[in-house]
Amino acid sequence: MGCSNEGFEACMGKMGVGGRMSENGVRFGSFCLANDLVIVGTPFQHHNIHKTTWVSPCGKYKNQIDHIAVSKRYGSVAKIRLKLKSQKKGKPVVDRYDIDVLRRDGEDKEEFRIKCRNRFLVVETLEEGGRSVDEMSGDVNKAFHEAAGCTIRRKLRTRKKMWMFEETWGMIKERGEAKLRSEVHFVSDEDFELTSPPEEDTPPAQEDLNIDEGEIRLEEIVKAIKQLKNYKAPGEDGLFPEMFTVEEDRLVFVLKILFNDIWVTGIIPLGWKTGVIIKVPKKGRSE
Repeated sequence: MGCSNEGFEACMGKMGVGGRMSENGVRFGSFCLANDLVIVGTPFQHHNIHKTTWVSPCGKYKNQIDHIAVSKRYGSVAKIRLKLKSQKKGKPVVDRYDIDVLRRDGEDKEEFRIKCRNRFLVVETLEEGGRSVDEMSGDVNKAFHEAAGCTIRRKLRTRKKMWMFEETWGMIKERGEAKLRSEVHFVSDEDFELTSPPEEDTPPAQEDLNIDEGEIRLEEIVKAIKQLKNYKAPGEDGLFPEMFTVEEDRLVFVLKILFNDIWVTGIIPLGWKTGVIIKVPKKGRSE
């Protein structure tokens, strides 16, 4: 049919394959005009790989020789314009630190390192006074945030408008529960017999594992800090991995006191037990 619809505007578009319309194409177009038909493969733009239906034996030449024509009652040749609606900018809200300044060398990174070092010297003195693990963990978080607040700016992010409301979530949940009820099949105990696997005697270990139960050493903390990966989201405390790797000289001494206190007492700071889980439902699933 080609990509020119001159004289056949009422029955085809300009998105066919090829240049000029062949003789057979003229016959087919005239037939569609006479019978009020529309060639549905030509009005809308698609890649040629999705339109060609014939390939030469050598694989070099391709063409579109198969077409579908429907009545104008069910299909029409029309121009469609898409207009993207401009979104109104909401009120900007203060969010996380712009941690990119710690991923490259510069004055801000050096200033952050110095301020952290000075604050960790004070924290190290406080922790030697027998404070609780929650207080020591809070001191570390406070030292990081005070240093970051003086040197690192925060990113401004616009708050997005809510697009899923409680009523919608309720309808999704009801639909999922109804679907589960329709798929549940009850099986009685008489339909099958439960069997347990045979018990096997676990052979005793040939030798004891070499586990160091002594105090946590500085070398272990330094190794753990160097293994932290960048570009990771922070937790509830708002601390990024990059903050720990910038200044580790005095930080390791503070963490050594904190970790060993946790190791001895078995008490974990309350903030370490808190996590944020965001549900992102997949398409077709309510939960």
